[in-house]
Amino acid sequence: MAVFIEKNLESEWFRKRLNILLFWIALAFFLLLLRLFYLQVVNGNYYRQLSLNNRIRLKRLSPARGLIYDRDHKLLVDNVPSFNIVIVPKDIVSIKSVVENLKSFFPLNNKKIIKKIKSGLIRAPFEPVVVAKDVDRRIVARIEANRFYLSGVHVYVEPKRYYLYPGVASHVLGYLGEIDTKDLKQRDYKQLKVGDSIGKSGIEKQYENILRGKYGGAQVEVNARGQVRKVLSKVSPEPGHNLNLTIDFELQKYAVKLFGRKAGAAVAMNPYTGAVLCMVSNPSYNENLFVSGMTSDKWRSLLKNPEKPLENKAIQGEYPPGSIFKIVVALAGLEEGAVKRKDQFICSGRYYFGDRYFRCWNSYGHGHVNLTRALIESCDIYFYKLGYKLGIDNIALYARKFGLGSKTGLDLPNEESGFIPDSMWKKKRFKSSWKGGETLSAAIGQGYDLVTPLQAAVMISVVANGGELIRPFLVKSVTDTHGRELKSMKRKDTIPLKFDKKNIDTIKKALYRVVNSPSGTAYKMRSGIISISGKTGTAQVVSSEKHKGNKRKKKDILPHAWFVAYAPVKHPAIAVAVLVEHGEHGASAAAPIVNKIIEKYYENRNKDVLR
Repeated sequence: MAVFIEKNLESEWFRKRLNILLFWIALAFFLLLLRLFYLQVVNGNYYRQLSLNNRIRLKRLSPARGLIYDRDHKLLVDNVPSFNIVIVPKDIVSIKSVVENLKSFFPLNNKKIIKKIKSGLIRAPFEPVVVAKDVDRRIVARIEANRFYLSGVHVYVEPKRYYLYPGVASHVLGYLGEIDTKDLKQRDYKQLKVGDSIGKSGIEKQYENILRGKYGGAQVEVNARGQVRKVLSKVSPEPGHNLNLTIDFELQKYAVKLFGRKAGAAVAMNPYTGAVLCMVSNPSYNENLFVSGMTSDKWRSLLKNPEKPLENKAIQGEYPPGSIFKIVVALAGLEEGAVKRKDQFICSGRYYFGDRYFRCWNSYGHGHVNLTRALIESCDIYFYKLGYKLGIDNIALYARKFGLGSKTGLDLPNEESGFIPDSMWKKKRFKSSWKGGETLSAAIGQGYDLVTPLQAAVMISVVANGGELIRPFLVKSVTDTHGRELKSMKRKDTIPLKFDKKNIDTIKKALYRVVNSPSGTAYKMRSGIISISGKTGTAQVVSSEKHKGNKRKKKDILPHAWFVAYAPVKHPAIAVAVLVEHGEHGASAAAPIVNKIIEKYYENRNKDVLR
């Protein structure tokens, strides 16, 4: 009996223990089922996507950017293969170890790269993060040989921008730079991502949407290490369209050479169509340095350079026009009847007005001077007196008719408008009335007057073509990769100014004699092969008193030198404006450059129309 009771007690103890064990087993299965339900039902789509991304991924394919040619179809900007090193954050076992391994192949900023990868891991874990661009082929070969130790590291081959003649037309062509967060917010850049490159200046920026093309993609199968095993499907990228410029590259290259180490700008254009034949801004820069990213030291040196190599002086440099502005005042005087062709003023070398003397560049004076002679010899006293008769508002009116004081509409970004003052502006800006002495300064292109070299080229084109304001342009056509023309950009946007033909002819005859008469200020620069008309200009940077009183003659206080011209005289085909910063005299610093640009153009293209 005792044995039976003891056995029953043991059996009861065993059942209790078994029930407890079964409970925990059931609980474990319940929790496992609950977890499976959470993974497969509640978060099923999320983990399904992660699984697919581990096996199938979408690889973005970059398009080849459109090429850029000159007017004779000479290739200026091309694309070449570039090897970029990227890391897929999700495929990395240890960020620090991968970065340390990569550092043995090429220099890296550890902190910056690690921060970039961690940011990518949170934002888009399967999106490649670029850690190095345009890597040398030998480094690529070493990385490929050590792929086993570099999980998540890939080599992408992409087209890289290549400028065939760096520094020759950099301000026209522009350069590429990595897109920033500000750019990404713009509607035109919605398809782009951090790390992509876009046009940052020049033609590259102005025609970004035409040059860029469309991105493609490939659906690829990868292994656990993120290495591609098979391409499942592919949508090829569409290359960008090509641009054909109006620029004559041989003329452009020659004009750059003429400047040498002088700072300044030159613009040559067809005075009837507005096609820009060359545009120089000196000093220049190497566009290729921006493609793969330059060092911070190099960037700072460009920014701190006092001669501003990154500025396109042809459209952004605003300078006092000096005596080239006398063309505007002379025509305004004739049109408004303030002076007749034969009317004379006396120049004694200085003119007393108000409480001060206004001086002529010729301290001995020119004697009795009419309008034609005043232009030929650039008499300041004549234009002081004519300017005062006209008044500042009439001067401003005609200056604006010539396109001064407003943007020309050239197809480049960041063009400046220059400045032409009037009495209303003075009253609004300074709360004071315009003074007569200020009119005298404005009449010879000093005071508040500011123009760009491009505006000066447009101004002389108005005289050359007989009185039409022309809109300049740089791109003449858009073509596809097979050379088929998609769009012609040739145009003749003109505004007839309705000047009296006799008055225009008077100005033309005077400008011809500026170059071809022994008394003309540019007589030494006349050409033996082509007839040229033009006007010299010297624009003061500081007052004449300060300039004369400075014994050291520091370069930065010397006057700027101008020369504007067109040729040939009877049937003009080219108009040129040159500005040499602190060149001092237009006749000696700017005129020789203009003379040689015109002769070069005619030697290359127009021998049959030389006159």
